[in-house]
Amino acid sequence: MFNDKINKPLLEELLVTITGPIFQIIITMFLSNYESSLESFSMFILIFNLLPIIPLDGGKLLSIILNYFVYIKKTIKLIIIISYLLIISLISLYFIKNYSLIILISLILLLFK
Repeated sequence: MFNDKINKPLLEELLVTITGPIFQIIITMFLSNYESSLESFSMFILIFNLLPIIPLDGGKLLSIILNYFVYIKKTIKLIIIISYLLIISLISLYFIKNYSLIILISLILLLFK
């Protein structure tokens, strides 16, 4: 367990990361035969998990794709910027009527560099 390589090949990381969404698609297809509310919840989980935010599978997939084109340090910076922008955008969409809350949350997120 402790002798595992830290830096695994990108193809191996891609295969491990993509199995989560594939399994979620299989579960969604299975649930479509039984209950539509569970199917839509499962689809929501799948779409949410594919958002390009750092701890989610979408962030990992984007990181793997960017690693093919850009050095790792630049990839990490890009993923962090994309994650922050997407989180701020999602929060803004949710709280669109309350501008002061949007500004407060944006400032808090910017302070956590």
